[in-house]
Parts: sequence; C-alpha cells; structure tokens
Amino acid sequence: MLWKRLLLLGLVLLMLGFTVLVVSAQEEQFEEVLIFTTSSRVVGVGTYVAAEAFGVAAGEDPDEQPAQAVIMPYALYPNMHVAEIGEFVQPEPAVEGFTFEWSLEPADGSAAELIDGTVAIFMADVEGAYLLTLTATDANGNVGEAEWKVLATTYVGNGYLD
Repeated sequence: MLWKRLLLLGLVLLMLGFTVLVVSAQEEQFEEVLIFTTSSRVVGVGTYVAAEAFGVAAGEDPDEQPAQAVIMPYALYPNMHVAEIGEFVQPEPAVEGFTFEWSLEPADGSAAELIDGTVAIFMADVEGAYLLTLTATDANGNVGEAEWKVLATTYVGNGYLD
C-alpha cells in the first residue's frame, strides 16, 4: 500500500515538473501577447474577427447547382501567431480557380477597416452589428455570395448583483 502512494506521489511530482518546464518554455518563446480571434457571432468590443473564404463551383447546370460562397470563422484555430495584425501572413486559398471579394458594413460609429485576402480580418471597435459579405466567383464566372452578421457588445458577467 505504501509503495502505491509513493508511486502516485512520484507521478504527481513528475507531472508538476513537466508543467513548469512547458510554461517556462512558452514564456520565453512569446514575449508579446498574441492575437486571438473568435468563431462566435457575438464578440466583445475590441475583439478581432477573422473569417476564411471558401467556394464551391457551380455544377453543369448553374441554375440547378449554383456556385456557393462559404464563410468559415477563422477561430477554428484561433492563435494567429502574431502580436501585430499587420504581421499576419495570408494563407493560400484552399480551393483553386476562385476569386474572392470581401466587404464589410460596420456598426454605426465604427472606424473598422477590413483587411482582406483569403482571410478577412476586422476589429469590432464599437457596439453594434457588423455585416461581413463574401462574393466567390468560380473559374467559369458563376457567382455565389454569403454573409456573416457579427454583434459586438460589452459583457458584465452572468452572476447576480446584491
């Protein structure tokens, strides 16, 4: 029975030592705070929002199978590995033969500017609704469009007040 406790204690100490090693290595590796994005349609004011463009080409009969634009929130892997948004390197498009065009209708009073490419990025700088639109054109000129409405707000918690 004593040997089981000693073994358990040894494993706990080993895991604690490994955790300290990993955390100290991460602190040395990242001196600046990295930018994260969210895949939620409701974000806090001051949050970067990022979305990646995808497209599905029209079928043989574009009336029956039109081209489709698909907006994927970029927060599926939220760590953009940059501390300044201007350092972000746009990825190559995941689908060939498409051109993508982004547009942003910001909230009233917003100074949000769209950084576009394969990944569209903007900061929700004031409360309100932001409408991000993607227009995807396939190699044959067929067009598809998609929209993503993002609401920016402040959050005070979900507890109760005395």
